[in-house]
Amino acid sequence: MSTSLRFWMPMVAALLLWPLLMAAPAFAQTEAPASAAPPPAAQMSADNAVAPTAVAATPSWNKQTVRYAALRGGLLAIVGAVLIGIWLARRGRIMPLRDIAGLLVFEEAVSRATEMGRPTLFTCGGACDLKRVQLFASMPLLRRVAEMSGELGNRLIVPICYPETMPVHINTMKDGFADAGTIEAFRPDDVRFFPGGQFFFAIASMGWMLEERPATCFYFGYWEADSLLFAETGQTINAMQIAGTDQLYQVPFFVASCDYTIIGEEFWAASAKLSQDPHLLGSLGAQDVFKVGVLVLIVGGALLCSSPFVTRAVEQIQAILK
Repeated sequence: MSTSLRFWMPMVAALLLWPLLMAAPAFAQTEAPASAAPPPAAQMSADNAVAPTAVAATPSWNKQTVRYAALRGGLLAIVGAVLIGIWLARRGRIMPLRDIAGLLVFEEAVSRATEMGRPTLFTCGGACDLKRVQLFASMPLLRRVAEMSGELGNRLIVPICYPETMPVHINTMKDGFADAGTIEAFRPDDVRFFPGGQFFFAIASMGWMLEERPATCFYFGYWEADSLLFAETGQTINAMQIAGTDQLYQVPFFVASCDYTIIGEEFWAASAKLSQDPHLLGSLGAQDVFKVGVLVLIVGGALLCSSPFVTRAVEQIQAILK
């Protein structure tokens, strides 16, 4: 319990400082005092001369300033929470992550392919190029599959669509086989580049799948219309299939065709849980805490706005802004 409190308290403190960060720029920006110019000499007589008066400085509470302060304050709060989460994770104070069903069967899936004497396939799809962050989020999963393949003596095949991603896949597979102590089992020919774009890649990969007949298929990364092509081909060869993507409009196709599907934000949590990287675990926990804090602020604000006293205060603030 004490570890959980030590992890949560800095996050709560960051959320409490958020309103101060939003309000500070608005107070800092003030109008410079000015003097009223005297009327022209032709319109002013010596008897009714107007003395210059000073205008008091007032805070510039306009909508643009408040909006800018809120955006900047929110960004600082998020960055601060993530940095605190990484700092705590590097010292062993890691927020526990719940088990994800698709991750629990990784070893079973690779073992199944080994027992059947058939290879394992891992691919990120035909739309996951080097600019997609989903590619790098999938690499810890590929490394884990490569490690288990090396331990069990199973062959791992990886089709790719973009040549610039080949070094990323090859190095990740090498690291996985090295973790298993079987770096000599890595075969560079098992990483194949199929050019021509998304659908040409899908057709070539489907032909490779029908030729090699992998017993287990992993689909992780950024997926588009080729998701159903791969999943249906895997069904044809009676392969055990595990998929994961953050593209929610592709999730139904994976759910309909795969044995296990990692949905939405579970995809990001999967790489952190498997790799146990403190940077990933800390940032993931901090973002979850911040989301909970924002939800609390929304619900609390909705409840407070139902109070007549708060409603009058809001109307007064709106009048000042106008």
